[in-house]
Amino acid sequence: MTDSSEKPLITFALLAYNQERYIREAVEGALSQTYSPLEIILSDDCSSDATFKIMQQMAEDYSGPHKIILNQNHSNIGLAGHINNILDLSNGEFFVVAAGDDVSFPNRTAALVSAWIESGKRKTCVYSDMNIIDNDGNIVKKAPCHKDFSHVNLTDFLNRPRPLACTYGFSIEMNSRYGKLNESLINEDYIFAARALALNERLIYVSKPLVDYRRSCSGHLSKLKGMNLRSALLISLDWELKMLDQINLDLQIVNPNWLNWKDIFNSLYAFTNYKINMLNSNLIQSILLTYYYYLKYNPPLKKLIKSFLVCRYPNLLKLKKLLPQR
Repeated sequence: MTDSSEKPLITFALLAYNQERYIREAVEGALSQTYSPLEIILSDDCSSDATFKIMQQMAEDYSGPHKIILNQNHSNIGLAGHINNILDLSNGEFFVVAAGDDVSFPNRTAALVSAWIESGKRKTCVYSDMNIIDNDGNIVKKAPCHKDFSHVNLTDFLNRPRPLACTYGFSIEMNSRYGKLNESLINEDYIFAARALALNERLIYVSKPLVDYRRSCSGHLSKLKGMNLRSALLISLDWELKMLDQINLDLQIVNPNWLNWKDIFNSLYAFTNYKINMLNSNLIQSILLTYYYYLKYNPPLKKLIKSFLVCRYPNLLKLKKLLPQR
């Protein structure tokens, strides 16, 4: 990559909604990207605050080398619909995702694209490490925050805590194999990585931090604030299941025989256990609540799930009386 004309056009997409407190930092991170040629899409999902006005002013003031595409949705369509719209606007070969409350380092696009090109432009997803910052921009956890998933398959990937989408970039050719995202999705944390793995590709991991990820109260997790454990968990599971449904739809396109309900259950169990641990509860609650949720979501699976749980946890039947009443 010695000359700009030999380098592929890349899309850097910054998606925002009601993030006026943080959007200036996020846009500054986007505009500071060192990679070229680069198109930067600054897109707002019909915010009710000053988010779009700030984006618009910064775009007008910009005089750098990158092409700027400014977009505001006519109505609030949610994250999945927003991503679908931005992908339609994109002209690049590789798509870098950024959120309106996070801060991308200037070398972020260059590092992701370099790793992708070194792989031979595989139809895959590239992710990096990150720092975690609070609402005021203070670092609360330094990298490493992610693990290397470059040697795992889709089943393994679904059964462990996964890297966050705020660090992703992905091949447009890979994503073009699939349809649009289901607009019921609340978040897209691992959809694009799963899409790559469903094609039997391997993820690419850049081990250095390229993003300051803001653990703020402005995103979808803010909806869980103040809820009791059971309600918060069930809502989290609903979000998780929507993502698993999206993966199932994707697999019907590229590999319809791959996924079965036991794989989905394993993933939900792992996710539930992870959430329960975050909420300072215990393992048996994780098992019981997962079991309850699955019966509620799909009663015909009761026999399969019950046999699976009893096989893994022989004493579970003794705790039957602890199950929530349906």
